[in-house]
Amino acid sequence: MSDRYQRWFVVDYYNSASSTKMEDLLMNWARDKWLSCSVYESSLEDMVKALKVKQGRFLEQNKRLKPVAVTLGRFQQYSPDDIIRHLYIGNCHFTLRKIRQELEYVEFVSV
Repeated sequence: MSDRYQRWFVVDYYNSASSTKMEDLLMNWARDKWLSCSVYESSLEDMVKALKVKQGRFLEQNKRLKPVAVTLGRFQQYSPDDIIRHLYIGNCHFTLRKIRQELEYVEFVSV
């Protein structure tokens, strides 16, 4: 996608039952901040950077924690209006759905 003003909705997340302590810490932090929120395309990489910075802080606080990969997945298109991406935190992830359109108002039409 090249439209930096495109918006994405953080619709869901997956936290593995066998997730590591670092995955749990990062998922809990990000879930509290971003779940059920919309974000601009231009800010998706900032989400990755924020998670990496937060991971660095967790590592400073507890040297026994193991770092995990934090990446933004590719687009998955199921139909022209159904496009998703994943924000991966180790083996866990957030699901982001492309917002097709933002409604400014809804016109009432009588039947």
